[in-house]
Amino acid sequence: MSKAPLLALSLLAIQFLSPASAGELTSTGDDTFKKDVLTSKQTVIVDFYATWCGPCKMLAPRMEALSQRQDLSKIKFYRLDVDASPKTASKYGVKFLPTVIVFKQGKVVDKAEGNPSPDDLTLLVKHATDK
Repeated sequence: MSKAPLLALSLLAIQFLSPASAGELTSTGDDTFKKDVLTSKQTVIVDFYATWCGPCKMLAPRMEALSQRQDLSKIKFYRLDVDASPKTASKYGVKFLPTVIVFKQGKVVDKAEGNPSPDDLTLLVKHATDK
């Protein structure tokens, strides 16, 4: 199967997911995870990745686009490099990369392992925005 249709779908998803600028995708790590994520009053979505991971590099622009959506401005978006922050990755059972975890009031409410499709990301965001 040609990779061209997958690339086209990915580019379409990025375009669809990125209207107006709202937030940003910031880094967190072992030292700041509690402050950034666990004690946050906002819902938080964390992308666990590694710099050497190909699927993580493919997911990065989609996560960046999500973080900039105006309608998702109440959600905080973070990235955590598992090689630089192994304690946090281990604590949350990150075995596959990338892994995206949704936290509400410091608790895990949803998780996607591997390179989530645009539909999977949409479901994660839906769970993140459900009250």
